[in-house]
Amino acid sequence: MAIPTKGYFYCKECGALFEAQVIGREKQRCEVCGNPPTGKKFGAVSPLHKDAGNSPEGQPVEPEKKMRRKRKKRHVVAMIFIVWLLLMALTVFGVKYFSKQDNSIEDPVALEERKKLYRELEREQRNVLTIKEAMPVIKKLIIDFMKATTAEAKAQFVYQGRDIVTEMSRYYNRNSVLAASEGSLKLQSAILLQNTDKETILVRFINPKKESYEIIFIRSKGEWKIDWRALVRFNSRSWPLFLLGNDGGEGEFRLYMRVKNTNMGANPDVINVAFYKPEIVRKGEFRAVSSPNVEVAADSEAGRLILQLVNAKKDNEEAKEKSENSLKAFDPPGYYRVRVKMKLHKEGSEKRLELLDILATHWYSDGVMKASEEQEAED
Repeated sequence: MAIPTKGYFYCKECGALFEAQVIGREKQRCEVCGNPPTGKKFGAVSPLHKDAGNSPEGQPVEPEKKMRRKRKKRHVVAMIFIVWLLLMALTVFGVKYFSKQDNSIEDPVALEERKKLYRELEREQRNVLTIKEAMPVIKKLIIDFMKATTAEAKAQFVYQGRDIVTEMSRYYNRNSVLAASEGSLKLQSAILLQNTDKETILVRFINPKKESYEIIFIRSKGEWKIDWRALVRFNSRSWPLFLLGNDGGEGEFRLYMRVKNTNMGANPDVINVAFYKPEIVRKGEFRAVSSPNVEVAADSEAGRLILQLVNAKKDNEEAKEKSENSLKAFDPPGYYRVRVKMKLHKEGSEKRLELLDILATHWYSDGVMKASEEQEAED
């Protein structure tokens, strides 16, 4: 049997398996760490043949050694990955758990404010969707209404049209008819009104002459209709003729009201107001003739309502300044929309107006606003 000149040696110091010349063990050194392959203290180790399967100490040859190391590395990587997944799961669970704990101890007032904000956002989204779906119908409706030349023809596009066609006929006998062609009206703004019995949209259009129209659309029995009384600011009788009428005359009117003082003048028990006939078509600065001064007792029902309007107006103006999406003011500053019942008193050449009642703080038709909100004004 031939004596081998080369063999494999296993180093107990560093665990390396290396190939080297077969020489005396006192001269043999590990090619990796430089120590004797049998340890720092010499011991008997026989060299391995290249084709030998195992070392004398049962150590695998190099191919099997590499496979074992690879398996060990894969095992370590798998363990690290599993530990990482567990840590991530614990982190997510911890965040959810402590978030619930935070919500459970959240200040009740702050929690209610946050819920209110969410409700308002949801309402705004529903409003936008309603307006978007209604606009094509509304645009066609207003054009068809303005193209109609008689009260009977217009009534089919009007809210409660059959019931008020006689009123419409009398009105158009002494007033001009609004006219517009398709494409001549441009949408300025639209808003879904709140606190109404039926879905109601306030829309503002502008024509090529820079004239603005404000039109109320009411969804009734599944169809959109025009609030005609609000559109023409309908009155039970002519406002100018009423002011020139006889003593004792009465009427109901949709007017602008301007408060001259809020019981802070010489007589704190009286509020002084004036009334103005509003325009149907708005262009430029509002111009109208003031009524005679009207005195209202501050402690009367009408007086208290006027003071509420003044305070609410201040709050609304502050809120609008903070809102970039608020509608541009259509009303002149300091003017309030009201529907009132008035009486004229005459003594010789002197005449005096008496405010009998403030029927509403808007110009909409009866039944549009909820009964509980009838005394609240939109815009």
